Amino acid sequence: MGGADMRLTTYATITLACVAIMSGFSASQATAQVTYATPTGWRERVEQEFGFSVELPVEAQRTEELSGIPNLFIEFRDQAGQIVVVVMDFKRVGATLNVPPKAMLQGMADDVATEQGLELLSKKELVIDGGEGLEANYRSASLNIGTRVRFIWANGRLYTFTGVGLADGHLPPGYERVLGSFKLSAPPPPGPGSR
Repeated sequence: MGGADMRLTTYATITLACVAIMSGFSASQATAQVTYATPTGWRERVEQEFGFSVELPVEAQRTEELSGIPNLFIEFRDQAGQIVVVVMDFKRVGATLNVPPKAMLQGMADDVATEQGLELLSKKELVIDGGEGLEANYRSASLNIGTRVRFIWANGRLYTFTGVGLADGHLPPGYERVLGSFKLSAPPPPGPGSR
């Protein structure tokens, strides 16, 4: 499978890939003694190749993987929890959805709860210029961890914003700032000789 003929037959394909990428926060990490950074400053990150910009702490770690479905992973941890931004660029490999985006996002929200062993507390659809959005709230009662994931499907890309809170289940204070700063960006202009 490849090129323009590649099809994503169900949202499960995407969910499994997304969960594999964003599951960097595990129960063992939640209880381990970890030294966390404290944000010393924020800056706008422009990720032109992945079609967005977002404001993040300067110390956020960035990883890009271009084999398979290209993806970007940006993570920041502090004493309050973790903020993770994951982008999967299906457009770049010519993949298309075989299900409506809303159905895919609803299914993903349910599957994340199952895959991560979390209780799904709520889901709400979001109005996103240029795409479809859904936000889901989860809880892990055994670890007293609260998690919120915002899923956005736009321009052939899946954007996920995950906030994991360690302080009595409260989300990290910077999570709302990250969400509020997210902007889809125009694609780069075509190179010379391209159409």
